[in-house]
Amino acid sequence: MPTGPRWADLLPELVCRIADGLDDLKCYASVRGACKTWRRTLVPPSPLLLVDHGDDPAKRCTTAAIKRRTTVASILARCSFELNDIPSGQLCPAARRSFKLVTIPSVRTCLGYCSGWLALSVRIDDVRSLLSLFHPIIAAEILLPPLVYDSRLISKIVFAPNPATDDFMAAVICDINRVAYVTAGARRWAILDPIRLTIGDQLADLLYHGNGRVYYLTRF
Repeated sequence: MPTGPRWADLLPELVCRIADGLDDLKCYASVRGACKTWRRTLVPPSPLLLVDHGDDPAKRCTTAAIKRRTTVASILARCSFELNDIPSGQLCPAARRSFKLVTIPSVRTCLGYCSGWLALSVRIDDVRSLLSLFHPIIAAEILLPPLVYDSRLISKIVFAPNPATDDFMAAVICDINRVAYVTAGARRWAILDPIRLTIGDQLADLLYHGNGRVYYLTRF
């Protein structure tokens, strides 16, 4: 009696395309376990803590699944996230200990990250945003001065590694050609003069390089 096609006979490209549509880490792990061929084809899942809970259910996906194809930077940009708690008694593979994570309110937007810290934004209205640096594991938060600028134009925040309440530096893209920065002790952000860009260009990204230096990337 002839047998039908086997799961292992599916083309690797098709298997990867199917896996890209999975929005649950458990489902992805189960698919990898279907057969040896699929296990070799699909990369191991990365158990990350951030889970995207966007308004469109069809676009909800764990960052662990997205990371197979994209970079963390593109994942975090302009997305709202929540944090999953690690069940009591289960160990974190890296730290070898259990811990509870603090949930990020869904109204906050993540605009950057560094050294375990997340740069979060809460849009109050069209011209005001509350910004903070938040560490989900140690439950520490550093409140930054309110940025009085069109909050719809704020797209990226970078900051020095290992910030503290009395020692931090942060910079933000607040317009297509403007950057603002703030340091510990300041009561307000310093908004720099417009950057002279080629016609049609706009600021696309920032990079903190050390010693208070920030580089910017433009796109046409």
